[in-house]
Amino acid sequence: ISHVIEIPVNYGDEITTELQSSNERACGGNHHFQVDFRWKSTSFHNTRSTLKMFALEETSIWGYISHQLEDMIVRCQLPQNFMAEGLPNLNQSSGLQITTVQ
Repeated sequence: ISHVIEIPVNYGDEITTELQSSNERACGGNHHFQVDFRWKSTSFHNTRSTLKMFALEETSIWGYISHQLEDMIVRCQLPQNFMAEGLPNLNQSSGLQITTVQ
């Protein structure tokens, strides 16, 4: 059993996995692994319910930010690398999405 830690940007690129501790490890080469993608919606639903709570809460600043400032353009200097300690690096596609948020 392993966890996918990097998903390719293009079809045909390699998938990076992190293997759990095992006596029989497959190191290097092509071993014809099968990858099943499963989406856990828990974090999505938690984020969605929190945003909904902010939108409905009268004392929240969310209403002001989303309605009064939505057309405001904020210019700032972005870092070259978006990395967080203890987390895998972003793939090229994810990094591009961060730099082009509008």
